[in-house]
Amino acid sequence: MKYPISIHAPGCGCDGCHRPDESVPLDLADEAAIARLLAGAAANDSGQELMVAARTAIAPGGTPTGTVDTVVVRWGGRTWDVSQHPLAAVSFGPPF
Repeated sequence: MKYPISIHAPGCGCDGCHRPDESVPLDLADEAAIARLLAGAAANDSGQELMVAARTAIAPGGTPTGTVDTVVVRWGGRTWDVSQHPLAAVSFGPPF
């Protein structure tokens, strides 16, 4: 899987989910697919709500640093750490 344009429902077996760079079922998505979803480069057509947690630092005086340290996505007991994917980092940049 390289560049899915859509994340489908878990267990989906449609034609699009069998073609590279088209769609992927949520339960088979890798970190790169989830990073694309966070960046708006892929659609969440899964019907599922994903929880996104981002960790950033607050400088002395209470000012956010604008640097995101960790971005984690959770769904159904599964966790994707997308912190190393540039698309995810861009999605959670300043004014964070």
